Amino acid sequence: MAGCYHTPRVGRKRIAHSRTPVHNTGMILTQTPLLLICALKEEIRYLWDTPDPPVPIQDVHPTLYSFRPEPDKTAHLLVCGVGGDRAKRALDKVLVHIQPARILIAGWSGALADEMNIFDLVQVDTVHHWESDPGSGIQFDPELGEICTKILRNREGTRCGETTVCSDIVVAKKDLKRQLRDRYSASLVDMESHYLLKIFQKQGIPTAMVRVITDAADESFGFDIENLPVRRAKKLAYLAAHPKQAAAYYRLIKDLKTATTRLADVVPELVKSLV
Repeated sequence: MAGCYHTPRVGRKRIAHSRTPVHNTGMILTQTPLLLICALKEEIRYLWDTPDPPVPIQDVHPTLYSFRPEPDKTAHLLVCGVGGDRAKRALDKVLVHIQPARILIAGWSGALADEMNIFDLVQVDTVHHWESDPGSGIQFDPELGEICTKILRNREGTRCGETTVCSDIVVAKKDLKRQLRDRYSASLVDMESHYLLKIFQKQGIPTAMVRVITDAADESFGFDIENLPVRRAKKLAYLAAHPKQAAAYYRLIKDLKTATTRLADVVPELVKSLV
C-alpha cells in the first residue's frame, strides 16, 4: 500500500524503465483527457505487460508516460513517488507542460477500519491530512466518484464512498492505525492523496481515487520497516538473521503482488470510462 511503504523498504523489485523508444515532444503538451497517477510503477504494472506499453516523455519528467487506453485515444501516467513531497515536486514539473481534463489516482493502501478486507477495492470520497482537525477533510469530485462507483459496484470485494487519511510516515503498527481510524472515522491510509487533491482542486481539475487494501487494520507489518536495509545483499542478510520478520516480509510482498492484480482488474475499465 502506498500509504504504508517507503519505496526501497518493501523489497520491491526494481523495474527498469520501458525499452520503448523515448517520446521527446520538442514542444509543450497542452491537453490530455486523463492523467493517471500512482506512487510506484509496481502498482500499475499491468500497463507494461500490454502489447503497447507506456512511452516515456523524459523531456517533461523522467516518470511521465503516454499510453493508449483505446486505439484512438491517448492518456498520460505519472509515477509520482511515495509521499507528499515527492508527489508535489513531480507535479510542479509536469503541470506546466500538460493540462489534464481529469485525474485518476490509483494504488495501494493500508486498512484502518476492521471491516476492510485485504484486497478490497475502494473508491474514496474524502481525505484528511493526518495532522489536520477531524472536520477539515477535502472531497474528491462527486461526478467522477459516481463513475468509479458504477464500475466497482458489480464487483466482489469493493467499497465505495470511503474516507482516507494521508500520512507523512509509514503506518505500520496497529496502534497507530487505530488512532487514525478513531480520530478521522477513516477506513484506509495513504501517503499522497491530500497533497495531490489540494493541487488539483486549486486548478479546478476533477479528481477521483481508487485504492486496493494490502494489509489489515488489526495487524502490524510484523517486521521492522525502519531498520530494514535498502541494498539487496544487506537486506537478505538482515532477513536471514531475523526469520520471524522474514516470514512477515515475504508474506507482505506476496500480498502486494495480489493487490496489484486486483488493481489491474479494474483500472483499465476506469481509465476507458474517464478518457
